[in-house]
Amino acid sequence: MAAKPAAQDAALGAPAEPPPASGTLQLGGGHVSGRRVVVVGGGMSAAALALAALRLGAAHVTIVCRAALVVQEFECEVGWYGNKRLAEYAREACPRARLRAARGARPQATIDVPTAQALQAPWAAAAAALGAERGRTDADLPLEGHGPLPPLPVPKVGLRALGTLDVSDLDAALPRLVVAGYRWTDDGFELCITLPLGEPVPREQVRALFAERAVEVWAVGQAAAYHLHLPRLYGRTLPARARIKVNSARRHVYVLLHKEADAAWRFLRG
Repeated sequence: MAAKPAAQDAALGAPAEPPPASGTLQLGGGHVSGRRVVVVGGGMSAAALALAALRLGAAHVTIVCRAALVVQEFECEVGWYGNKRLAEYAREACPRARLRAARGARPQATIDVPTAQALQAPWAAAAAALGAERGRTDADLPLEGHGPLPPLPVPKVGLRALGTLDVSDLDAALPRLVVAGYRWTDDGFELCITLPLGEPVPREQVRALFAERAVEVWAVGQAAAYHLHLPRLYGRTLPARARIKVNSARRHVYVLLHKEADAAWRFLRG
């Protein structure tokens, strides 16, 4: 990522400041505020830098990449998130074959769905501004050789799209709280996710939706509705064997997942 040189600021009458040393640009150090920023690349790192520059006050951010942005639900084929592809890779003794396998996994996507969603608003605003400059009002006007962001893919996780667990029957005034302080344990084939709640919730008031690589839970209490959504797990699970347990005395809900393999997970999220 390159920011406008300090020498140009001086030429415009702005106070000059020494440019950061090569490779040490700190987004939080005031180097991008009010400046025009160029991010070279079309992957997750480039998108994260562009969004961070916007949040920190960059006047204009341009993403430069050789090909159109590709949006997919996962950054690579899902087999690489678990043992299926990693085990094959570990068994391969030939360095050239390993390199081919790694390169073959890379071009399958550039940015994931949440990142694409975060880019949609500034992208549309920039398109509208460019259209106004050219006497157009079409927000979908292509941006400097690029088209609008490609359409977001339809989720293909499990049996149905997650994030759509029906809670439309709940009182609109009931607060919705995200369960952030959950804990999890990994014991052979079984994963247990413990959700601490602010009140006792009976089992019949807990709704859950399970997929191979995702889980969503709503626990509906008197004071609030508590929500957990993990859209991408570290590995595959067997949805048919997943279940919910409740300990009202301890105000805990336990989400029990059955893994496809008994290999230990390094993380809960993929």
